[in-house]
Amino acid sequence: SILNWEWYKDANTARVFLHLLIKANYNEGNFKGVVIKRGEVVTSYKSIAAELDITEKNARTALNHLKQTGEVASTKYSKFQVIKLNNYDKFGQKSRRSKEV
Repeated sequence: SILNWEWYKDANTARVFLHLLIKANYNEGNFKGVVIKRGEVVTSYKSIAAELDITEKNARTALNHLKQTGEVASTKYSKFQVIKLNNYDKFGQKSRRSKEV
């Protein structure tokens, strides 16, 4: 249950995770020559901070929490990073055309 998730009561970490989940690629695409797979997000600490109205330090700390506990992994590039939500398919439908039961 989400209520028992270790980061549920950490407002910044929970918000950052939810934000990444909402922004994650649904289908594979490309960004500046990099393949961005389903369940991945192109972002930066600065972008997350601006989009959530938190400090860059808070964004970095939240992402570090999520990395430490395996919710996300990241690959850094010179001007952005790609965040992978490790269990992306667990949170949504695998196909937009599939019906909810």
